[in-house]
Amino acid sequence: MTTTVDLDTLTHQLNQLSESLSEFESILDQEYNVLKSTDLGSLTDILKRKESLSEQVSTQFNALSSSLTDEPLSLNEFMLTDYFAALPQEIQQLFENTSERATVCSEKNIVNGMTVQALNNMNSSLLQLFKGQDPQSKTYTAEGESSTSTQTSKPLGKA
Repeated sequence: MTTTVDLDTLTHQLNQLSESLSEFESILDQEYNVLKSTDLGSLTDILKRKESLSEQVSTQFNALSSSLTDEPLSLNEFMLTDYFAALPQEIQQLFENTSERATVCSEKNIVNGMTVQALNNMNSSLLQLFKGQDPQSKTYTAEGESSTSTQTSKPLGKA
């Protein structure tokens, strides 16, 4: 069920959310560039800012959502309602732009997450190689989870 909201307040909330998403997208771009580089020194600062902005975006979205409907809806779901269709064209455009920006941020965040996972997998394989462990040799715990064998054979180098 939709609630009645002041159009100026709605415009202000959408603009704030859009600005925060723009900042978040910028942080995601910075994170991507650092992940591509060999110098990961600034990654910790970027991740702290990313976490802070993520919380800010979430808070702003929740405030916007609760001012529009009694039940939680995504921007895309809200844009399918009759209430959305009755809004002025300028506000509809703000919703569409904000939704597109949120989608772009989500996609970039997924790419960065996959990059981190790939780097983690490569580092694990290299560590196993340096320890002399066969990366293909896996054992299983009582819970059924795979783990790398702890037996070493032929380490790459000895002191």
